[in-house]
Amino acid sequence: MLGGRFVLGALAGRGGMGAVYHAWDRVRGTPCAVKVLADALAHDEELRARFRREAEAVMRLDHERIVRVHACGATGARQFIAMEYVAGGTLRQLLADRGPLGERPALRIALEIAEALAYAHERGIVHRDVKPQNVLLTVDGHAKVADFGIARAADATRLTRTGSVFGSTHYIAPEQVRGEAAGTAADQYALGVVLYEALAGRVPFDGEVPVAIALRHVHDPVPNLAAIRPDLSQPTLEIVARLLAKTPAGRYPSAGAAAEALRGALGALPEGAGQQEPLDTVVLSREPDTQHAQTQGLVAPPDAAGETPARPAATDGRRGHRGRVAAASMWAAGIVAAVAASVALAAGYRGAWLAAHTTVPVLTGLTMQQAAREAVALQLGVIVTGQRQDLHLPVGAIVDQDPPAGQQVLKGVVVQLTVSEGSGIVPDLRGIPVSGAARVLEGAGLRLGAVTYAYDNQVAAGYVMSQAQRAGAHLPANGGVDVVVSAGPNQTPAGVPQAPVPESGSANK
Repeated sequence: MLGGRFVLGALAGRGGMGAVYHAWDRVRGTPCAVKVLADALAHDEELRARFRREAEAVMRLDHERIVRVHACGATGARQFIAMEYVAGGTLRQLLADRGPLGERPALRIALEIAEALAYAHERGIVHRDVKPQNVLLTVDGHAKVADFGIARAADATRLTRTGSVFGSTHYIAPEQVRGEAAGTAADQYALGVVLYEALAGRVPFDGEVPVAIALRHVHDPVPNLAAIRPDLSQPTLEIVARLLAKTPAGRYPSAGAAAEALRGALGALPEGAGQQEPLDTVVLSREPDTQHAQTQGLVAPPDAAGETPARPAATDGRRGHRGRVAAASMWAAGIVAAVAASVALAAGYRGAWLAAHTTVPVLTGLTMQQAAREAVALQLGVIVTGQRQDLHLPVGAIVDQDPPAGQQVLKGVVVQLTVSEGSGIVPDLRGIPVSGAARVLEGAGLRLGAVTYAYDNQVAAGYVMSQAQRAGAHLPANGGVDVVVSAGPNQTPAGVPQAPVPESGSANK
């Protein structure tokens, strides 16, 4: 039992964030679902705090297309969130069981997701992990979006610590891959991928490793949905294309505007159209490309009867001079052809090698966001694997990379980065505002320590008069620097006892 209220039953599913259980709510007397945060995440204090804050914010959402959150809390190390039970399974299960959906049911599900997103966005909550697994279905086939805010909590923590792309890469927006913030437009993009998958039976971009998939969102054009589903209406094709625009500006102004477009496309469908599964119009060619293979000389073209010609039988040694000359000529021609083929093959191999490889750029000295843009443009990934102080680079700047700049690597490789914790060298803070002193220290990887105020007739109020740690000293990362700040001239009237003034003469040692 969790929270003295939720009795866990059978395991319903498991994912990267944790496990979901069927459960019974003893207070409401109704079934529910409980997500328990994974052990590796539950012991992260920062993540636990974010998880709790986000869950509490989501509890205030009240919309028929959003899975209702009943409670969140912790029992021992187990952090959990309890939500309403939705009996119809997930959209992922529906697509796995039935394949592509008809146009009408696909549009209706997308519309209901868009309505949920619009409601949440208006209240300042971005989902950040819209995917079929997070779309639950009622027994009558209506959609409810789950896990609002949970991905945001994990994402914020992991991005802060590693700079890596977190989330489901099949549904990630290009701007997230480039290291930019995931706003409401990123949810629109994920909705576009979900709608594309519901109609096509497959996601627009796939691959063997997450980084390769993420890079395809940035560089590759969206595969032509009309070629897969020629039965789809033009408004539906236009909606998918706009949701999957490479830039946020190319998408709808809001999720509400996307919902209006989906509602219009749904209403424009003729009565009865798009209801049945259009299996006869889904063109997913699985035949080998024999024409291409023939042009490459890999297989012999069939004859008129459809049979592959038999190889000519070898002749014996009792041939005439003319036959031997012809054979010698053929042999010589074969040698020439083989040499030419070898040259062509070598050139082709070199071209293919160059097409699959790229040169690692210089990333040292850049910020993580700048490095992500540089790497993504070359179809590379980046991840922070370490930190260290650097005498010359501010906090967050890249001080080392592996592989090094200039090395040839396969596209899709992840470059490991070491990021500066600042110089640790104490700057001279005297004569600058205390707020400015905090920013200067932050750039050096340090922080403002104890702040004491003292009257001074020469230094303006709010400006640093002296500092305890001398300028030029070296401190550990995030070390504190204590300062004395001017409170301005003493305005106490004559004859009134003055407030004690801290000594500041020896503070700057």
